[in-house]
Amino acid sequence: MNLRYSIAYLICLCTVILSPNLAHAQSGGFQLLGIGPDPVTLSLSEAITAKSTAGAAIFMNPANNAQLSSLSASASHTFWLNTSGNTYFSVHTPGRFGVFSIGVLTSSVNNIEARQVPGSPTGQFDVSYYAFAGSFATNFGPVSIGVTGMYLYEELYNLWATGYGLSGGITTSLLDDRLRIGSSFLNYGEMEILVEQRSPLPTMWKSGVWSRILQVSTLGSSEIPLTVALSADFTVPLNEDGSSDGATAITEPWISTGMEVVVSELISIRSGVRTGETKRRFSAGLGIEQGNFRFDYAYLPFETGFGVTHSLGITYRL
Repeated sequence: MNLRYSIAYLICLCTVILSPNLAHAQSGGFQLLGIGPDPVTLSLSEAITAKSTAGAAIFMNPANNAQLSSLSASASHTFWLNTSGNTYFSVHTPGRFGVFSIGVLTSSVNNIEARQVPGSPTGQFDVSYYAFAGSFATNFGPVSIGVTGMYLYEELYNLWATGYGLSGGITTSLLDDRLRIGSSFLNYGEMEILVEQRSPLPTMWKSGVWSRILQVSTLGSSEIPLTVALSADFTVPLNEDGSSDGATAITEPWISTGMEVVVSELISIRSGVRTGETKRRFSAGLGIEQGNFRFDYAYLPFETGFGVTHSLGITYRL
């Protein structure tokens, strides 16, 4: 890499770090891999390591995809700020030996001012990160296992680098699936050197529990089934670049908890709370089933004046 590009990269990097519009964005580029990719995950504060759910399991615990019995597809977008956001898409296909999945997770920050030297900008550019994933999950009795392989790509100014990532997980079902316990090892891998350093990956170990604590039907002229489930995750960053909220590098373990109330299998009301160093202590969300479709929304208020993040998603199941 010649000196001109090195200087341009450093100036652009300083612009990204110092810009107030990016103060809440992923501090280490691929920190998006440590953040929930869809509204269901975000609304539960990412406490889904043991929760049987489609979509985000590719990146959060691939073993959970083994519970899928039909073709499904998910798409979502999270609006971090006016000029930045994460987009996620996944497809899951059950087969004879297990469930095969593919997913694409992207993060971008747009319209950053470019400078070759300090002073007036010479134009604008975007910063983009891509994770292309393939995943497989299968059951062995009450135990599910899954693995995910990722091809990673990053682009900053007119510089780019590639890399790889690996994730794996295991879950087990107990008490007629009223209790699930799971564990996952996420984002082990490496990026190529970009100028003089590699972008870090948020390698972490997560262990969690999910339980359906209440399932009743209301009395009256018509029955309305009501289900209440609780989940909790314990997350341990395995490098100095782990992140619990995409805003600050976190090195200490933290706990995430979530609650989901499902009414008549049509409406899901979700909320989450987390401990530790985080800029988003609370989260909430809503899901609505309509035929083969489910529409999801997550609301994430920040505590440091950065406003509110919204996430929207849609899932289709045959």
